[in-house]
Amino acid sequence: MENSDEGDPLESKKFALEKEKFAYQKIRDQAIDRAEQRAKRWAQLSIVVPILAIILSFLTNASLERSKSTAAGRQEQLRVDRNFIDKQLSDLYYPLRLRLEKDSAVWTLAGQLSLEAREKTSPEFSNYVEKSILIPNHEEAIKIIDQNLALIKNGRETYDPTKLMDAINHYQRHVAAYKALRAVNTLSANPIELGEDSEFPKELAPLIVSRINDLEAQRALLSDELRGAAR
Repeated sequence: MENSDEGDPLESKKFALEKEKFAYQKIRDQAIDRAEQRAKRWAQLSIVVPILAIILSFLTNASLERSKSTAAGRQEQLRVDRNFIDKQLSDLYYPLRLRLEKDSAVWTLAGQLSLEAREKTSPEFSNYVEKSILIPNHEEAIKIIDQNLALIKNGRETYDPTKLMDAINHYQRHVAAYKALRAVNTLSANPIELGEDSEFPKELAPLIVSRINDLEAQRALLSDELRGAAR
């Protein structure tokens, strides 16, 4: 009889088992390879994700800091603007209004300036009112103007100071004429007799009051903006 493996059931079964084993190993190897690839990706992500988190945190914090810095800068500018208006009011406009109100309250007591006072008081009384009260008061007003003219307007407003400056210049001429007349003992003459441009400028006080009202409104608005910016 001739020996042959063909048709041997045992050999066929063994071949089938080897083939199945090979296929299984291939599948297992592929699974292991995929698992290793996933493990590598996760390992890479475990490095990248924290870095990304740090970068994102840095960018977020930087953005918040810029926002805080911008808000803080705006608040500081609002404070600077409000402080300048406070200085305008306290150093120029309030003191000047006080001097003008004092002049308005007292000048009618001087006989040289008021016919009614002339009939009721003595020349000595009138001289005292002028030399001890009215003229020093005018001198203080001029001093306030000279020292604080730079405060006439602020950088936030579009105010045109032309009319106010004209009134101030008119007032300074009036005071100069008034002082000169009294310095040479010309007691019977008054500045208006030297011309209209030497009389007291009646428009000055209303212009000062208008400026005060405007600046107080600006200050109130800045205070509101500051409170809003602080929230």
